Amino acid sequence: MIITLHRFFKIIEIHGRMQVLIENFNILYTTILFIMNHQQSQQSTASHNPCTDILSDHEYLEHMIPHHQVAIDMSIALQNANIANPTMLYLCRNIIRKQDYEIWEMTMMMQQLSDTVFTNELGSVKTEPTKLEVYNPFVGKAKCNPLFFKPDEHKHQMQHKLITSDSYLKHMIPHHQVAVDMSKRLLLHTNHSYLMDFCRKLIIDQQYEIVLMTDLLRNKYQHQSCLI
Repeated sequence: MIITLHRFFKIIEIHGRMQVLIENFNILYTTILFIMNHQQSQQSTASHNPCTDILSDHEYLEHMIPHHQVAIDMSIALQNANIANPTMLYLCRNIIRKQDYEIWEMTMMMQQLSDTVFTNELGSVKTEPTKLEVYNPFVGKAKCNPLFFKPDEHKHQMQHKLITSDSYLKHMIPHHQVAVDMSKRLLLHTNHSYLMDFCRKLIIDQQYEIVLMTDLLRNKYQHQSCLI
């Protein structure tokens, strides 16, 4: 009887140790899977082309933040070129003010965004055109420069070039159109309410500036003011 009880308690002890080993193995296995998935997500993000690919919520923000920074750098460079056109200066200052705020907004959004927001399933998407697309349609195609998403390399490339009002406008029109196209692609699949609102506002705002810059580029009269 004593031997039987001893064996019984021995079996319970072995079973307890096995349970601990199984739990530790599960924790280790889960940790390894998390590390592998994280590495794969980083690799996939690095391989994504923001000009053409469908991006997740995080990837959209990761690419749009440096894209905005390039617009700010270009606007500051034109201001430093001592131009005397008050319309161009107003445009530059407005872009700097708005896009600097949006960079802060997107940075805050990235810190609070959940990975579970993204889905491959199509949701309810508003496809109606904006007012500018109806009353002032323009060709929504632009050459996507990879340096639009690399502020340091873009600044290095531009530092030896002469920046004028015309060169600024010719550079910023396709730059804005790329942001509009990225936002339209994200709206096709994102379910994040804040990002949906952010993208719609960005599309309307930057389409307005595209039309404004196109008109400025066509206008041969360059207003100058000695009061600036």
